[in-house]
Amino acid sequence: MSTTRQPIGRAKMTLVFGAVGNQTGILSTVVARVRRRRKGLRLSFVGAVQFSASTRAHITGVILPIVDRILEQLRLATPSFEISAVNVGAASCHELGTEVSGFSADAPVLLAMLSAALEIPLRDDFVATGHIASTHGDIVAVKGIPAKLEAAIADRSVRRFLYGGFERDRSLEVLSPREKDAAMAAIMRACNAIETKAIYGVDELIAEALSEDAILTSSLENGFFHRLPKAELTGDPIARATSFLRNGHDRRFWDLVQRDLSTGECGRAVHFLEIYAASFLGRDQYPMGFGARLLRLVCAVPPTIRQRKLTYPLLDLGRCVELVRLASPSDFADVPLLFDAVRGKVPGDDRLAVQQRELSTSTLTDCELFDAVTAEIGETSLTHKFDIPIDSARASFVLASSTVGSHDEFLGIVESFFIHLQSHMDPDAVTTSDLQQARKEASRLLKRAFWNHGGIRGALARAQAGVDGGVRSVLDTMTERYKAETRAGHIETFLHIAIEAMDHAEQVRFARGAMERLGPMLPAELRNEPPERFANHIDQIARAYAKSTAGIEQLLKTM
Repeated sequence: MSTTRQPIGRAKMTLVFGAVGNQTGILSTVVARVRRRRKGLRLSFVGAVQFSASTRAHITGVILPIVDRILEQLRLATPSFEISAVNVGAASCHELGTEVSGFSADAPVLLAMLSAALEIPLRDDFVATGHIASTHGDIVAVKGIPAKLEAAIADRSVRRFLYGGFERDRSLEVLSPREKDAAMAAIMRACNAIETKAIYGVDELIAEALSEDAILTSSLENGFFHRLPKAELTGDPIARATSFLRNGHDRRFWDLVQRDLSTGECGRAVHFLEIYAASFLGRDQYPMGFGARLLRLVCAVPPTIRQRKLTYPLLDLGRCVELVRLASPSDFADVPLLFDAVRGKVPGDDRLAVQQRELSTSTLTDCELFDAVTAEIGETSLTHKFDIPIDSARASFVLASSTVGSHDEFLGIVESFFIHLQSHMDPDAVTTSDLQQARKEASRLLKRAFWNHGGIRGALARAQAGVDGGVRSVLDTMTERYKAETRAGHIETFLHIAIEAMDHAEQVRFARGAMERLGPMLPAELRNEPPERFANHIDQIARAYAKSTAGIEQLLKTM
């Protein structure tokens, strides 16, 4: 925590005035300000709103020790606090006293103190009331619930009302049976106007009051993101509250980044990547596996969102350089992945981006739009892009013999050939860290290629016996399978991206272009149909046309 700042925490609270049966509830705010710790003085109460002597004693003897215990478990300093409440204008107008007494303010006072100490804002859509009845953090019911509910409902910013529950035995120490019945009846009546929830401990109160984003921010900026032993979820409410604040930060961080990147709303993700990096720089430490995890998330973002909505770099490149200076030898493999991730450099994206730009231009006529899509997945394009390079790779892989002597020798040839294929298609496709995965993929490709010829055992038998060309024919069969799968993968990816990039009007234009190109070959009843009828099926039209124009008529008749 900064020694120069004086963080402030604010929590909504309700004040109740008047006698039982004629009570008025008013919404106010309790404010806690962190002060430099002075010897012998931990709490001071200031402002126009007075806190009664008994309330001050309770805050000092019960609530402050709870706050201290939570901060100590997070390995943070225990500061002094200045407590005040916002002066209630409505109370002055009605000549009502503005003294905070009793235990109703326990919950908001605790929250305001924690908010200030952790430099973490509270959710602003709730008000809480409840008596913190022990230094273990138990919360029980308080009086005046009907009036407090009315005040909460009257404030449009309040959507949730948290109250000390009635189900525990200690509620009867505070409420008479009649008061308890009146409170429960008020809660039932309010169910359609506001969300209500009973709480029984400070752990439940804190979980309701703090957002995941706020906890994550505080953990990164105050240092308890790192290296705290995992706290157990058992024990008293304070232990459970501490566990909630100490555990799960890594999950919170990566879940947040994944959600924001996948929707294209990357502003918040960029902010958290920055403070995440800053927290590790403050520790002179490179975040282990940072690049690999971030690149995995970037690769999982749909291509159109990744290319059109995300703003790069996701993390300032200067920050990345600072982190790299802290990398140890075990981190070196992760460094290039980090730079690829923050720049959005994903294999194949350059090619797909070019295709999107070609398809998205508004200067294309309907027929040209149709031609641009179908040409990309047509036989000529597929042969040029895939068949010729793959056949060339096969021809350049020289075997010393058409037979093998052992299973290990055979698998070694298959793995080397598969890596050769990948490297021929994309020199950057296989790196040292990918070799193990490439070997697994080689075996899977072999199994798929020989699925109806005995699988891997059948391929090995052919290679050992030398029949039907031996090893050479095994590699030829793998090559044909690899070509077929590469073609199919390209068609699927291209059509998904091309169609996703089109709005409905462009899909109609595509269908109109298809009908114009195919007009002479279509029967009269199809030529006269509106293109809107076929707009939702343009992927099927493109596939059928790319394979053979002969299948188009039959396809259109089924739509």
